[in-house]
Amino acid sequence: MSQLPQEFLKQLTTEATKVKLSEEEHRTLIVALEGLSIKEIAEREDISEVAIQKRLGKIYKKFGITSTGPGKLMELKYLLESKYQSQTGVKQEFKTEDKYYSLEEAPRPTNFYGREEQLKKLEKWIIKDKCQLLAILGKGGIGKTALSVQLIERIKNNFDYVIWRSLRNAPDFIKIVGDLIDILSGKSTTYSKGENESTTQLEPEKREKIENEMISTLMKYLRERRCLIIFDNLETILKVNEFVGHYQDKYKGYGRLLIGLGEQKHQSCILITSREKPREIALLAQEEIEDEEIEDEEIQPVRSLQLGGLREPAKKILEAKKLSGEDMWKPLIKLYEGNPLGLKLISTTIQQLYGGDVSEFLNQTLTYVVRGFGDMIKEQFKRMTPLEKEIVYWLALESRLSIENLKKKFISPPRQIGDILNALQSLNDRYMIEKEGADWNLQDTIRECVLHQFVKQICQEIIDYETMENIKLIRSHKFTYSNNTKKNEINSPLKLIENKLYSLEYFRSPKEVIERLQEIQKILEGKSQLEIGYADENVRELLEEFQRK
Repeated sequence: MSQLPQEFLKQLTTEATKVKLSEEEHRTLIVALEGLSIKEIAEREDISEVAIQKRLGKIYKKFGITSTGPGKLMELKYLLESKYQSQTGVKQEFKTEDKYYSLEEAPRPTNFYGREEQLKKLEKWIIKDKCQLLAILGKGGIGKTALSVQLIERIKNNFDYVIWRSLRNAPDFIKIVGDLIDILSGKSTTYSKGENESTTQLEPEKREKIENEMISTLMKYLRERRCLIIFDNLETILKVNEFVGHYQDKYKGYGRLLIGLGEQKHQSCILITSREKPREIALLAQEEIEDEEIEDEEIQPVRSLQLGGLREPAKKILEAKKLSGEDMWKPLIKLYEGNPLGLKLISTTIQQLYGGDVSEFLNQTLTYVVRGFGDMIKEQFKRMTPLEKEIVYWLALESRLSIENLKKKFISPPRQIGDILNALQSLNDRYMIEKEGADWNLQDTIRECVLHQFVKQICQEIIDYETMENIKLIRSHKFTYSNNTKKNEINSPLKLIENKLYSLEYFRSPKEVIERLQEIQKILEGKSQLEIGYADENVRELLEEFQRK
């Protein structure tokens, strides 16, 4: 509990007399401002907690605070501070232990491994360096949300308000910001009561005007109060089938808010997590930093941190799952690149199907991608533009490619270097591709998921073919590796397509597959290389495989 200064207590007595507080109400107000909880006040006064709540309600009413939302004590505190400053000319900055936490949307803290250096760095950025806008970025399952939960537990006592909001279900901007304004002001606004016709049916110009007014109001409170606000899963409000970082139309207000948070001075911190880098972070943020420290003179108000996989701490995940074959843990961790979610999911599979023996699992397969992890990658794949998908397919087929060699791959249709560079940048900002020297590549588990999707799509084109338009992927990508040395390997794209076609119920025999491939050959006859791309070579290779049987 913090003791209130005597000068302030004198002013408080004057204000209490003006609004006719009783002796009990005056006493309760003082200890509430000093930071005692309702339970502690009730014990001191020897009455029930309900009675204390009613007493505080009367106090708020006498001071003209009639809002029904949370934060009424904080609102009264600021009201009394303002009156004290106007009467004395002295800015009173007394501290109370009264805090407002809205963390019901935050996940519960779970077993957490490693990340101590990242936690220290983030704590320094927020508390010491006064970072105003901070992004934690990285692949799905890498631990962005879990890290944020641990961070909040460490630093929440440094803020008057700590508010966690999940954007997973893409909530309306007006509703989210209206809710924040309600909490910080202690008043109920028109647009915070949920999505209804008054917000969802607004004309774009009207909506933008309201959103800008709300941003200005929120910024005012963020300057006046020390707040920590978390927006989790921001990628869900970004557009799909466009290069990364663009907002869906009704969520453009979030982008303008991020600009305001980064450019305008305030004493709060807004933390976002995302699988994709928003344009505003790319524009405003200091470079993502993993290991090196930044000198004070270089401190920037907007920062981002890209999370990589766990290394040594990843073993604790396998220990917790009681896996054996410890000498093979390192290859398993490498296969999933230390992704905590991927390792937890695959550990459960190994426990259930292999009795927990990692060695036995790895002896059986090095390409198995557990279902939940694969679904997450497929979800990310669906968000890409057609050109991004084409590039990812090429990286899955060739393992690694330089920009120059990638450009040479596009023959039907050819691609401009500028478009390829934009797509690579977008994929990099989705954390889907990685760079080694001059080459781009895919993580092994992502490659397997993409290759599976590629094979599935090729087989569907063979089933659905009628015109050239129906065989886009067969035309645009070559099934065999460039050096052709791995053509007959069991996991080569050609063999995977062959095996998938064999397993389809649509074809009753290999003969039917051969007939279908020969029909596709006919529509390719007499057409230019620009029109057919790799189709003729691909179909011929497949026919050779089936005719050998």
